[in-house]
Amino acid sequence: MHALETRNNNVLPPFSWGPRNLINLIAGIAGVLVWLTLRLVIPTGPGPSIFSPTTFDPKLQWPTWIRLQIYAMGIMHSIPVQIGFVLLFVFLGFYQRRRPKAWMYAFLAGFLGANIAGMLLS
Repeated sequence: MHALETRNNNVLPPFSWGPRNLINLIAGIAGVLVWLTLRLVIPTGPGPSIFSPTTFDPKLQWPTWIRLQIYAMGIMHSIPVQIGFVLLFVFLGFYQRRRPKAWMYAFLAGFLGANIAGMLLS
């Protein structure tokens, strides 16, 4: 069976800028704009370098469940993991573009993409 054929041998239409795809594009742009607005409204300091490992003092006697959360947050805020999330949301937004709620994936991809750009430029 050809990749573009369905079970009824109907060929799927090629990509077009229909209303759903336009909504997804607008949602992605809105994600970027929301990130920029939050960045302007909530000022943040320069923060640690993106190339330095997560700073965690093992001498502090934190409970294990707190240490695990700090470690997980350090991993989640790393650029390779965030790039993976952006790629995941772009894939899901494209794969499910005909569903009514696919705009959420486009919004998240735009928001996280702007976040990565902001981390790299700061």
